Amino acid sequence: MNYTLSKGFTMVAGGLLLGLSAPAAEQAGSFVVVKIQDMERKATYECMSGDDFKTLEKTLQLEDRYFHEAVQQAAKQWRDDEANKGIPFMGGRLSPRRIVGSPERFSSQEKADKQLNVYLDRDQKKGSGHAKSATNTNKSKDQADKDKDREASISRAEELVKARLDELVAAKLGTAPAAPAAPAAPAAGGAPAAPGGAPAAPGAKPAAAAKDAVKKAL
Repeated sequence: MNYTLSKGFTMVAGGLLLGLSAPAAEQAGSFVVVKIQDMERKATYECMSGDDFKTLEKTLQLEDRYFHEAVQQAAKQWRDDEANKGIPFMGGRLSPRRIVGSPERFSSQEKADKQLNVYLDRDQKKGSGHAKSATNTNKSKDQADKDKDREASISRAEELVKARLDELVAAKLGTAPAAPAAPAAPAAGGAPAAPGGAPAAPGAKPAAAAKDAVKKAL
């Protein structure tokens, strides 16, 4: 039996389809500016697509789930390394990466980048002010050296924890973690040197395969 659809019905059906697809299209074309706190509790702003933001959220959930285990593994690795003898492991100063505040959504990357630059310029001015204040303090050279060594130890601990955390998350996702940078050896005299390689920027976009695996994991 053949049915003839009226013009009015066709228009209504088309309107319903458009109504259902509009939010999906808007979401797919959205861009997000988000503030992310790293393991050392230092916050930076990132701009990413809506899809990448969803992947980031799921990745952070997995990192939070396995963070304590990663710290334990990193602490053991630290203690087993003779080069770290007498140097305390600073893993207790670290915390899981997290999103700070509410993300801001924009309809275009141009608008998102514009807002991102506002935040980056503001943070740069704040950083310059803090650096100037630190320079004008009466801190002794001995205390300044101790603070520098402590910050270096925290950064080295972060590298180890991040490497173990990447492995644990990758095992959950069934993907291979990125090769971590080798931790810097302590400087002569027992003082730890600066990190051998800068850690990946917070919220850095994962590889396409890793992204797909994250989406399927949760």
